[in-house]
Amino acid sequence: MAEANIGAVSVALKAREAAADGPVVVAGSMSSFCPVAMQVREGSSPSAGRASDDPRFPGLADFREQAQLLAEAGADLIALEMIGAKGYGRAAVQAAAETGLPVWLGITPARREDGSLGTPPELGDGDSFEDLLAALASPALAAVTVMHSDPEVIPDAIEITRRYFAGPVGAYAETGGWTPPNWVFDGLTPSQYLSQAITWAERGAQLIGGCCGTGPGHIQALAERLPRHATPPARSQDAS
Repeated sequence: MAEANIGAVSVALKAREAAADGPVVVAGSMSSFCPVAMQVREGSSPSAGRASDDPRFPGLADFREQAQLLAEAGADLIALEMIGAKGYGRAAVQAAAETGLPVWLGITPARREDGSLGTPPELGDGDSFEDLLAALASPALAAVTVMHSDPEVIPDAIEITRRYFAGPVGAYAETGGWTPPNWVFDGLTPSQYLSQAITWAERGAQLIGGCCGTGPGHIQALAERLPRHATPPARSQDAS
């Protein structure tokens, strides 16, 4: 786990040094699929400090270990992704905040049969998107992002997010589909994805990117056609 996290940050820092022509921050990602939790599922002893009784997901000690590794390796912020339950969500937010780095909370919404927004059941307890936001959104967060979701649900999710969080809101969708063991890249073209992203910006999203199924062409279209916003501060002590 340590080598993978340190190596990933190192590669990202080198890429920034080699290619960036403007301010770029490197995010260290933590999610519901923490490598330590994977070890627990495979039969090792659960870590102490678990914030939930559900052994499928990481606990506070797991998140603390990974967050510290990412911070010490040089990440500029901690991006929490695919957070789908209050228990491990609170643990992830706490552990990330303890590093002193800015924290982005990323939640994946999914459309329910009744038209409301929930979260994918494999990510947790089946909470509604709104209930999860109400439990986890905090003014201490640097941003809240709607991520790894169908583009169609993002406008509604942004509106809900803005009821509970006054800071920067982000959006990055998936496109295509998952056919094990690979992602199938048969989704929106860059121009189609851009059209969706414009509606997210109109709803108030300030941080816009791409998740699974997007590629360099999608990001180039966003960079060239979306309005620019101020870059968030890289370090928490610089935040206003």
